[in-house]
Amino acid sequence: MFHLDEINVQDILSIHSLVINEGITFIIGESGGGKSTILKLINRYVVPTEGNIYYHEQPITAFPIVSYRRKVPLLSQTPFISEGSIERNLQYGRELNNSSLVGKKELEDLLTALRLSKGLQDESTELSGGEKQRVNLGRFLLLDAKVYLMDEPCSSLDEELKHDVYSYMVDRIRQKGASAIIVTHSEGIAKKFADTIIRVQRGDLNVETRTD
Repeated sequence: MFHLDEINVQDILSIHSLVINEGITFIIGESGGGKSTILKLINRYVVPTEGNIYYHEQPITAFPIVSYRRKVPLLSQTPFISEGSIERNLQYGRELNNSSLVGKKELEDLLTALRLSKGLQDESTELSGGEKQRVNLGRFLLLDAKVYLMDEPCSSLDEELKHDVYSYMVDRIRQKGASAIIVTHSEGIAKKFADTIIRVQRGDLNVETRTD
């Protein structure tokens, strides 16, 4: 799927060769090790000082950037929530992509799956930090993507809630036939849900693949 070849990003990150296959990949490791930078490189938010990145053997720069980011969107750590209802915020990403809007029943089911006991017409700006993060995640999961890039998507949630949300999120992505690359600090979550774990430690990358 992705191949990062001889990548260097100033003094932040250096990668000789990294292949990320289809499926659910988690990136874990120490803070400041370059985990988020890997996502930004793949999303073309950061341009490497040296090296090339390939998607299905084609340089990612060969794809028009707007259509590429629709296939490979990035969910950042900080939730983006605009004024208005929860429904409006959930539909916002599909509106931007000129995609058909989702029916209310599916949106209500999404809120339930994300353990949000709120109504679609509730005001988004009045939500707690953890609730905003889940609305943000819900909007992201409604996108028609090929590879979902996520940077700490459940960092504001307690462990039980985090497990439930990850379980739903991974199942939904698998059912779509899509892939995900997710940065997390939780080794337990990564071991539970990953097909592949990329461990970033002191500038070194170790790739672990599940065999069960």
